[in-house]
Amino acid sequence: MVDGDEKKVFDSFVKVPSDKKLFSCLTKLTGLVESDIEDAEELDVVIEKLKGVLDKDGVLVGQGIGHDVSWCKLEAGVDFRER
Repeated sequence: MVDGDEKKVFDSFVKVPSDKKLFSCLTKLTGLVESDIEDAEELDVVIEKLKGVLDKDGVLVGQGIGHDVSWCKLEAGVDFRER
């Protein structure tokens, strides 16, 4: 996540759940390799950390942001500004 000045304010990897198998890091596209995520935190921990840096007056932008908001269980007016 970056702020309005394009300064990175949050960056995290998510651990693959133990009942799932990582198929590919898509290294050519992402630059990631499996060792990058070996010590990653679980999704719920990462989401809570993300919520800790979000600003209720902030505006979320991104490709398919509605899906990300839903997936991360973010709330308009709580985790980011409503329209």
